[in-house]
Amino acid sequence: MRDGLVRDRVSSELDGVLCFEMEAAGLMNSFPCLVIRGISDYADSHKNKRWQGYAAATAAAFTKEILSIIPTEQVLRTRKITETTRRETLSRTVHSAIDNVDLMWLFTMLSVVDQEAHNATIPMLDPDDPQFWWIFRNPDFFVWDSARSSAVLWLSGPPDRNVHQISSYTMNKEQRADAESQKLILYLFCSTLAKRRSAHVDFIHTFLHQFASGLPDGEGASAIKKFLRALHKLVFRDGWQTLRFGERDTPRQSITALLQAPFTHQWTALHTSLSKSIQRELVVVIDGLDKVEVHKSDFLRGVCTMSILEERCKLLYSTRRERNALLV
Repeated sequence: MRDGLVRDRVSSELDGVLCFEMEAAGLMNSFPCLVIRGISDYADSHKNKRWQGYAAATAAAFTKEILSIIPTEQVLRTRKITETTRRETLSRTVHSAIDNVDLMWLFTMLSVVDQEAHNATIPMLDPDDPQFWWIFRNPDFFVWDSARSSAVLWLSGPPDRNVHQISSYTMNKEQRADAESQKLILYLFCSTLAKRRSAHVDFIHTFLHQFASGLPDGEGASAIKKFLRALHKLVFRDGWQTLRFGERDTPRQSITALLQAPFTHQWTALHTSLSKSIQRELVVVIDGLDKVEVHKSDFLRGVCTMSILEERCKLLYSTRRERNALLV
């Protein structure tokens, strides 16, 4: 700032500011901090370096006084600028990778468990068979089955009730109706996850793959990017240091590292993607919740939060228990 007229105009436009800080301009955008500077000129045509030494000394003295009253432990907890600038650089690298993501190669990076192959192994059933009347003639099931949206059904029964066959039949029925109604069908048999240590992430990636695959190419890519952007936001707000990001990573390396984010972040990102991308009726069938053995309580908590989509979709949960229970 070397012009008195410009200085006075800017000052009046900004409610009478008294000083102009130049060297640290822009730093506050990525590293919120207190800038302490001494005044060495009048920000006009008489600007020179004569008083810069004095200004630096007064700034240093003031800084020393400030630091003398700040608790040591608070200083130790304060983020360093090197950490913050690295965070911003890595964040931009990952964000650029998301912008240029290719749907097909991203599909190869997801830890997807083949549900179609498993479904093909489940015997077909006859809904008129008396052994299935307990469900197909149940009024609660009828209400859920006839609903177009906004319905949740929790189905539970002992092993001899063949609950997995009912889940398979219901899902297949919805898929046959899909051709006419333009529904989106998401389904997962938890027995395919069983003892997998990555059950949470496998579930999320399988659903994400089914969801994006069921949409036209442009919409599918958009849904994937919404998931990745939501995940990016969560990761760089908390926990980015634990992931293997590099400033010179290729887009594929950046996305690979991002997909290693904690499953809690990935659950949230999946919900964000689904809730922002659903434009038509969605049917979700999740069978065998009791089959997952690793981090079961966390898994059930994550799956049950799918109910946040209740206004836009029908959800069917099923488990196998020692006694029959049907809950809506």
